[in-house]
This record gives sequence, structure tokens and C-alpha cells, in this order.
Amino acid sequence: MHRPRLRVAVLILSVGVGCGGGKPARSGPPLTKDVFVAKGDAICQQVENRINDFSASLQTTRGDLRKLADFLSAQAQQLEDDLRALNPPVADRATVDSMLDDFHASVPILKEFADALSKGNPLEQIDLDNLPADLKPISDRLDSVGATSDQSLDRYGLNSCGSGFGD
Repeated sequence: MHRPRLRVAVLILSVGVGCGGGKPARSGPPLTKDVFVAKGDAICQQVENRINDFSASLQTTRGDLRKLADFLSAQAQQLEDDLRALNPPVADRATVDSMLDDFHASVPILKEFADALSKGNPLEQIDLDNLPADLKPISDRLDSVGATSDQSLDRYGLNSCGSGFGD
């Protein structure tokens, strides 16, 4: 599958859906910012590798994109949980929580996108550069929320989780 330019492929090829209940408890002593960023980037790289492996054989049909959306839902929730479990520097906790809340804002939109994919013919080919009318507005909202999330992650230094994800 070609790497589409739109956020869907990086959020449907990058972040995801999950019903994230409560926030996981942070474990261990507070990390330095450098250690937090290094661990966070490593987590994001592992998720990106799993997404690449899973999506390698998929086509751009509604059915395959729905499979990808479902896979991303689980991966994104795990990513968020793993990042929330890291214990950031005490002074940065509010910033990290806000950054991860920005990331989580994609959840309901990606779920809506996945639901829209399931409403059409699963064999329909989707041109990711020219989305059908039922998907385009959802993708545009996902792009907007994803850009905000990327900016938050990038500002903190988590470049592998932000705009560097999918590169």
C-alpha cells in the first residue's frame, strides 16, 4: 500500500482509536525530560513498525482500510497508554497530560472514519488523494486534530510520535 499524504494514512496511518478509559498509573520515579523523550520516541517507533508490517499487504479498498482502522485503534490506544505510563518530570506533567489529551482527541474522529468506511462496498477502491464525499469531511477534521497533536508532540521533543511519525 502506498503511503498516502493525508492524515488518514498517518492517523489511519498514525494515531488511532480506542476507548481509552482511565489514565494508566505512572510507574517509577520521575524521568528526566531527555529520558522521557527517548523512551517515548522508542515506543512510537515500535508502533510505527507494527503499523508498517500490518499495512504492507493491504490494498486501498474500503474493506482493507477498515481493517487498518481497526488495527490502528488498538495500536493507538496502546501507544497512548504506554506514553501515559511513563513518569515525566514533575514540572512537565501538565504539559505531557495536555499533549496526550491532544493526541486522544483523534479517537472519536478516527472511529467515525472507520464507521464510514464500513458503510460502503468493501471492494471499492479508495483514491487516498481524492477521497469520496462520505470520507473527505471526516478526513479533513482528522487532519486538523492530527496537526494540533503533532505540534504538541513536536514541541515537547517527541518527534517520532509527532510529525516524524510515518517518515
